[in-house]
Amino acid sequence: GRPQPEGGEVNRAMWNVYENWTKPVLLAFSDGDPVLGGAGYIWEKKCPGCKGQPHVTLKGAGHFSQDGGGNQLTKAVINFIERNQSKL
Repeated sequence: GRPQPEGGEVNRAMWNVYENWTKPVLLAFSDGDPVLGGAGYIWEKKCPGCKGQPHVTLKGAGHFSQDGGGNQLTKAVINFIERNQSKL
C-alpha cells in the first residue's frame, strides 16, 4: 500500500490505548459536525470505557462543540462526573 503519514501511526497508537481503556468515557458529538459527526459508533464499538455511559448529541453545534453547544456540553460533563466520580 501507499505510505501513511505520521498521523496514521499516531492514530494507531492512540487506538492501542483506547481499545483497552476501561475508565468511563463520555462521548459528546455535535449533530452538525461535518468532520466527526457520526464517529461515536466507532468509539462505542472499540472503547470499553464507553459502555453504559449516557452519551449526548449536542444540538445545533458544529465541529467546535463549545461554539453553540457550550451549555449542553457543560451539563453533560457535570452529569458525567457526578455519575462516575468513584470510577475516575
